[in-house]
Amino acid sequence: MNERQDGELKSGVEHRRITSSLRKRIQAGQWPVGMMIPGRRELAREFNVSAATLERAIVPLLSDGTLRADSRRGTFVAGAQPIAMQASPAED
Repeated sequence: MNERQDGELKSGVEHRRITSSLRKRIQAGQWPVGMMIPGRRELAREFNVSAATLERAIVPLLSDGTLRADSRRGTFVAGAQPIAMQASPAED
């Protein structure tokens, strides 16, 4: 494996780890619905990763509806949890 492939592999693992960490913060209520999350640069510094890796980590959360982005205001925790994460209704 060359350095580039090794770096890409680490980046892939890192972005999934960061996605999981951000999702856990939301699920735990650390970032409640409607809250603007820290900026991408701040999060990249916190996780000690590049802006590109941080962006790759956020995309799945935007895609599944966990987060919503407003180009002028920032990124926010969305009002509804993704379908896969909602509790199923009690059966009678």
